[in-house]
Amino acid sequence: MEESSKKGAATNKWAERLRGRSRMAVAVIGGVFLVGFFLVSRPLSDRIDTANDRLGKAVGRAQLATEVFDLRHQESLYAKKLPRGVDPNDWTNYLLEGIRNERVRLVKLDPKDILSLGPCKVLSWNIELEGNFEALGRVVEWLENGQRLVRIDRCILQSPAGVTVGMSLLVKGLALDIPPEKLKAEREKAEKDKKVAEHQKQQQQLQQQPQDVPQAIQDAMPKMPENLKLPLGVTLPDPAKMTHSDALKKAIEEGQQGGSP
Repeated sequence: MEESSKKGAATNKWAERLRGRSRMAVAVIGGVFLVGFFLVSRPLSDRIDTANDRLGKAVGRAQLATEVFDLRHQESLYAKKLPRGVDPNDWTNYLLEGIRNERVRLVKLDPKDILSLGPCKVLSWNIELEGNFEALGRVVEWLENGQRLVRIDRCILQSPAGVTVGMSLLVKGLALDIPPEKLKAEREKAEKDKKVAEHQKQQQQLQQQPQDVPQAIQDAMPKMPENLKLPLGVTLPDPAKMTHSDALKKAIEEGQQGGSP
């Protein structure tokens, strides 16, 4: 009894407090706000946070894809200039071939120690040349824009005599470090694939060529006149249709035309 009387007193107390339009309106608005906050706002807020997380991940993936595309584009630019395998003699011949194409005199070509740079090797040379300024400029242009990845670290020009110009270069080349066994296997595989491709191409060309009848067989064929009639309406089959050869059909037609009076 006492508990029920206490509850009733509390209810009457709140009823007295909410009596009146303004107080009731405030109470209703507060109740609606609380219901909206807990039942609508919180779920929407969670969904918005989830969407923001997904958006952030998507933006990060897009940026990563852009960076990968840029890296692949850069790799395609210098991939053909990066030799596979380290061969100092081949590099020396490459430099000599480019220098000899210009009207310059090679004074010194001194190779230096090979250094490691990640998966690559760095080959260096000290080069001294003499010639006119235009020829030396063409050598520098060829080194920087040649078929291989080369960098000029130092370039010193001197003209003590006033007629010829001396140029001292520190040239560095980059090559991909691949073991000789692997490089040999790759070359053998490439040669094998090339031979297979050539053989398939020849087979396709042979299949596409018409199956012509040799001239000797055509001359040996009997020539049937057009006015030849067999008894009982018997007709000879068309050899061209039997053999599916247009050349044979053409040869028979020519023979018939030649045998007709």
